[in-house]
Amino acid sequence: MKYGIQLYSINKRFNENQDEALKNLAEIGFDYVEFCTFADRSAEEIKEMLDKYNLKTIGAHLPIEMLADDKIESTIEYQKAIGNDKFILPIIHLPVKDAIEAVNRAQPILEASGISLHLHNHGGEFERDENGVTPLENYIKYTDLNFEVDILFASISACDPLELIKRLGKRVSLVHMKDGRAAAPYHPTLFGEGELDLPGIHKY
Repeated sequence: MKYGIQLYSINKRFNENQDEALKNLAEIGFDYVEFCTFADRSAEEIKEMLDKYNLKTIGAHLPIEMLADDKIESTIEYQKAIGNDKFILPIIHLPVKDAIEAVNRAQPILEASGISLHLHNHGGEFERDENGVTPLENYIKYTDLNFEVDILFASISACDPLELIKRLGKRVSLVHMKDGRAAAPYHPTLFGEGELDLPGIHKY
């Protein structure tokens, strides 16, 4: 099995020296990296470093603003140049109705270029509105979004991560594996030192 790492885990180190950070990850044994920043590097520079250390892009956490009508083509061009076929929304700072409209407008354009669109959950997606409905429920019902399930954020939001993965089924293409305290507040730990059922989730 091959594994990737979300570069936010080494955010400071990556921002200081991208080449050295990627080199170290390859030496550890990672095969994939998931970007959260490109540190103002061009697509050509990023691709050159990835190729040098035999790493591949598994996805990139990027803001929804990059999917605006005047930016989406350059966004697609950059992602294709670095070999990324998964655009992942980490947090959507928009009202749910506006977010749904933006997603449904951009997703077909991305998919026509071979890039899938995903949502990485944090805690806000599980907060209920005045009608008792969560943003996650609306995204499931009114979009065709794929999902990257962050199991720790799901757990501290009182949502069983394995049950969520099962419910979303084929719409889950990535899982952000973490360990930590299973209930709020958010308190991540090293693997095996927390309370999540990592073996059960991994096996599934």
